[in-house]
Amino acid sequence: MRYDFEFPVATLFANYFLNQCAVQPGGILDQNLCPIVTFFDPMSVDQEDRVVIFVPAGQTSEAGAHFEATVEVYQKTQWSQKELIQNMQTHSGRTNELRDKLFAQNIIGLMAPLFVTGVALDYVTQRKNFTMKIIGSEGGFIQSSTSFDIQGYFTLGT
Repeated sequence: MRYDFEFPVATLFANYFLNQCAVQPGGILDQNLCPIVTFFDPMSVDQEDRVVIFVPAGQTSEAGAHFEATVEVYQKTQWSQKELIQNMQTHSGRTNELRDKLFAQNIIGLMAPLFVTGVALDYVTQRKNFTMKIIGSEGGFIQSSTSFDIQGYFTLGT
């Protein structure tokens, strides 16, 4: 029996974004400009533009096969005084693109083909929590996060 749902859930959401966000070279979520990674990927701590998927909290049911968890989609964009307006527009565009995918009415159906990652979802709450902060006074990072709750279960064979 698995209990480490934070790994496959983070991977599930990263794969969902990679599949759903029409990633085109030079586009708003171009993987060369702003990779989508999980917290467990060494690139998640790089001082570069990133979208990081993290599962900071959760609990299993008494039987252990089902779980509830919080998922956080964290996005950071570098900014500088010289290009602040452009950097803010880029960050806003990425943030809205990601959140648009999270608010999809049929998100469970869209994610179903990806359930082979070891977990499947029963429910993704439509209520999301948002935060944003700007770090640095002459330049630094714009950071936004979207967190929400899910309910899921481990798939057979994991």
